[in-house]
Amino acid sequence: MKLKQLNVVVVNNEICLHQENGGSDNFIAITPEMVDLVCNELQILKSNLEAESQEKK
Repeated sequence: MKLKQLNVVVVNNEICLHQENGGSDNFIAITPEMVDLVCNELQILKSNLEAESQEKK
């Protein structure tokens, strides 16, 4: 499935990713584990970008 645009919405007190797909709606609940994984990956990305920036100086 190719994702074109995702929206963040709240459904039944859960944070979800929402995508319209050919007239049907797809909702993917975001779990606390997913939030932790994304935060960890962003921290790694930030560290890598900072290291690259220091190398260029």
